[in-house]
Amino acid sequence: MFRNYLITALRNIARNPLHAAINIIGLAVGFAAALLLSLFVHDEFSFDTTIPGYQHIFMVREIVAVKGAKPLNIDDTPPEIAAWVRTGVPAVEAITRLAHDNTSLRVGETEATENIVWADPNFLNVIRLPVIAGDPATALARPDSVVLTRKMARKYFRTDAPIGKTIEFGRQHVMTVTAVLQDLPSNTSLKVEILASGVSAASYLTRLDNAPSALESGSNEADVLTFLRARPDATAATLERGIQAVVDAHFRANPTMKLAFPVLRLDDVHFKAARDSLGTGDRQTTVAVLITAILILVVACINFVNLTTARASRRAVEVGVRKVTGAVRCQLMAQFIGESCLFVGLALALGVALAVTLLPALNGFLDRSLTIAWTNWRLIAVVAATAPVVAVLAGAYPAFVLSAFKPAAVLKIDLLRQGGRAILRHLLVVMQFAVLIGLTLASIILVRQTDFATNEGLRFDKDQVLVVETNCQSAFKDAVKSIPGVRDAACSSAIPSQPTGNQNSVARPDGTNVLLWYSSIDFGYFEIYGIAPVAGRLFSRDFGGDALTLGEETKLRGPYTFVRAADEAIVLNETAVRKFGFASPAAAIGFRP
Repeated sequence: MFRNYLITALRNIARNPLHAAINIIGLAVGFAAALLLSLFVHDEFSFDTTIPGYQHIFMVREIVAVKGAKPLNIDDTPPEIAAWVRTGVPAVEAITRLAHDNTSLRVGETEATENIVWADPNFLNVIRLPVIAGDPATALARPDSVVLTRKMARKYFRTDAPIGKTIEFGRQHVMTVTAVLQDLPSNTSLKVEILASGVSAASYLTRLDNAPSALESGSNEADVLTFLRARPDATAATLERGIQAVVDAHFRANPTMKLAFPVLRLDDVHFKAARDSLGTGDRQTTVAVLITAILILVVACINFVNLTTARASRRAVEVGVRKVTGAVRCQLMAQFIGESCLFVGLALALGVALAVTLLPALNGFLDRSLTIAWTNWRLIAVVAATAPVVAVLAGAYPAFVLSAFKPAAVLKIDLLRQGGRAILRHLLVVMQFAVLIGLTLASIILVRQTDFATNEGLRFDKDQVLVVETNCQSAFKDAVKSIPGVRDAACSSAIPSQPTGNQNSVARPDGTNVLLWYSSIDFGYFEIYGIAPVAGRLFSRDFGGDALTLGEETKLRGPYTFVRAADEAIVLNETAVRKFGFASPAAAIGFRP
């Protein structure tokens, strides 16, 4: 019997090849699109879950609340917090710090500027990343030790295990490779490729430890991430109470400012952290992508059902003849549903093949490493549940309706043209076009808003502007200016399209405080971006108070940083003017915060 059903289904496909191709390809495209979007959603929700014991790893954050201002959430913490927690919070097994930096690395003729991470010696004991060479327990113990990923090891040494080989940092400090990590997956907030020992003399952590207390100085510019491994029975609330207690015991905050130190579990960092370096995502956007995937699959399924039921009327005579020859209703139902299963199975196979073909392009676009892992039981369960549901829905109309007709009535008159028979199809068509129109409008709005945010709404000229991330020194800047085609060059601690990591509490004219983000910039910065003042003037070399000086002894990141001269001339944007409470930009001219 099954053989006869299969032969009949194949004959129907051969008799109507165009209809079969449209039906199968349309559903296959829907399956492929939904599968690719689902892979992205799964990747977003699985951030950092591959790290062993992620359930007990937390990132410490800081909330700064100044009277009269909205609380500010900061991912960075003062560097001294780790030492206090290590000895004062029993619920913490171990705690470690990270500090992101960039410097040039050189091995022989190979030299490049890389993003590096200075880490405390116990980092690999707190966050147990997979090691392919070396001892993770002691890999960062020596001041001259450095740990590379496999990718970096191959880049600089052409081998997977360059243990004992040396690499120059900034053409000054010679570091020795003590371990090699497996390349981390793209779905991790720990963007680590080069780990350098935090006890090195060149380490940013060392400079912070030797500088005045960040809390005592009121500075929140440390740029240090703090992670801890909690005991199995510890909760986030327990950790927060313990951390707050040790901070209060060591530091008495300004009465106008309140500090709190909440914790984020490692798998929550991706959606709740604020730093770009942590690869932050947006939960609402991810949910919207998931809903889009479901709607695309729904539209594809509705289209498949419509095309299948539209052709069902042509098979009414076939049903009548088969009933006359002895076929019973259950046999007819099995045949129609079986044919639908065959169509859906072919569409599913084609859709998976299409998704596999397009996956490399999607990974390149997203800078991810998405894979279709058939060992993923969630993926298998979704696919296994979707295909039968679509098959049954598509085959339900001919199976349950046509198989119920009496042979004599079917052979005498086309019952499908009688009133009420097409209501279901009409409803499906209306639903299909409603979903399509909704997705189209949402796509148009998203594209328009994205274009506005990246182009029209920036209010500065980003065309023909190249940003180089490096330590800014006069010799380097002068060399850049001498390049043919370069109109001007200027240094800054941040660029207009990205938030700066520096903020401080500043007094308003009425005596209350407000938290403001700020950047240090060079002469010519505003002119490069085509930014004109709404009121007042920009920085100029004609005014001595506008000059910037370079300081070598500083607790800020890098060996050099810009600091304002004694007159402290500043430029505010319109948001800062409103936060200070001025009625207009012109009213802020001359104010000394």
